[in-house]
Amino acid sequence: MGSGPIALRIEVLMKTTEFRTETIGAKAGEVLRLVLKNDDLYIHTFTIDELSVDATVGPPGEKALSFVPSKAGTFEYKCGIPGDESMTGTLTVS
Repeated sequence: MGSGPIALRIEVLMKTTEFRTETIGAKAGEVLRLVLKNDDLYIHTFTIDELSVDATVGPPGEKALSFVPSKAGTFEYKCGIPGDESMTGTLTVS
């Protein structure tokens, strides 16, 4: 049995035009599994420009998103829908 990167699973809640999960921590090279839950009445995105991550979640809905952060750093995630500019959070990759 080989050992590979461990998958980390985190729920990200979108409600009242904000990310209720405001910070996420991960390790570079580790699979990061997110469950994006949109409890609002309109579409939101989970976007990290620097890591080329962009997922759209319809209302009300849920979407699984997996990716491997390839580099360490602090990255802003945001909703890319016009009018939701204040909807942000931070991903810290060590």
